[in-house]
Amino acid sequence: MVRIRRIQPPVHPFNARILVPTKSVTLRNGTSLFLIDAGTEDIMRIEFVFRAGIARPYYFFDVSEDRQTSLKIVPFQIMDATLYDYKKTDPDVSKDIILRLINETRKVGGLFVSIWHNTSLLENQEWTRWREVFEFMIKNQNT
Repeated sequence: MVRIRRIQPPVHPFNARILVPTKSVTLRNGTSLFLIDAGTEDIMRIEFVFRAGIARPYYFFDVSEDRQTSLKIVPFQIMDATLYDYKKTDPDVSKDIILRLINETRKVGGLFVSIWHNTSLLENQEWTRWREVFEFMIKNQNT
């Protein structure tokens, strides 16, 4: 089975220098921000561990408008592909990592959220023992 995420996209030489205009915004606390309008996309993936300094859902704050929006952000702490594909951890090490993340999330009163792909729960040769990791996580998340 060929996995798309393991195939490097084509690399093209960069010949032009594009200067994108920035917008300067000063927050109420005096912090200056420089914003670049790079357009929007319909689909986006955000991966972080407490990147926003919080492990609970929160409403996105639009700094250019200086207001809270109705877009609710739900931070997640771990994704199966991060452990398996990118970090190359085995199931036992992955269980330890997940347990530490669950405990750290509990310490701050957060909501532990994980992302799992349906293919990682199959008991095939590629994902051997990963359903066991998922079940371990569910058990420890509920205790």
